Amino acid sequence: MAILKDSCCHCCNVRDGSLVVGVLFLALHVFALAVKLNAFLFADGHIPEIVGAILEAGAIVIDALMIYGVIKVIRKYLFVWVVAAVIITVVELVVVILSTGFGVGGPANLIQFWIVYAVVLVLAIYGTLVVYSYYQNLRDGVVADGCAASPGAYPPGTADGTAAGYEMKQEKPQQV
Repeated sequence: MAILKDSCCHCCNVRDGSLVVGVLFLALHVFALAVKLNAFLFADGHIPEIVGAILEAGAIVIDALMIYGVIKVIRKYLFVWVVAAVIITVVELVVVILSTGFGVGGPANLIQFWIVYAVVLVLAIYGTLVVYSYYQNLRDGVVADGCAASPGAYPPGTADGTAAGYEMKQEKPQQV
């Protein structure tokens, strides 16, 4: 059973929400990579910025795979993204702790580090719930509207036949 049954913020289904999460996280990781590379190259470069830049580059690849997985209905890419998102969030916490522990940029930047991390943490938690819910729907054979598909409605290995280019079989009522 999915965590979020049929909608993301009550405005779209979890498939569309997963696509939005993928695009949002891809944009955030590209921006974060640019910021971390800038901080390393033009400021006093520290080890946390190097680790952060490597982490962001890996996250960009994982985000692109997740978007591809949503479009092509490949659930293992969604699961990989969920696991990677949890690991990246924890590693980012360590990077923020190290950055604030070294006093990078003074006290004003310490508050900014923690505020940015808190926003990223909330987005990561909700995004992970949305993508994992879509993964569960695919695993359980639930179509986009939250209803279970009839047995044999889709070819083996696919959960949402319409996304894979197949049309759902309509069962005709039996006449008595």
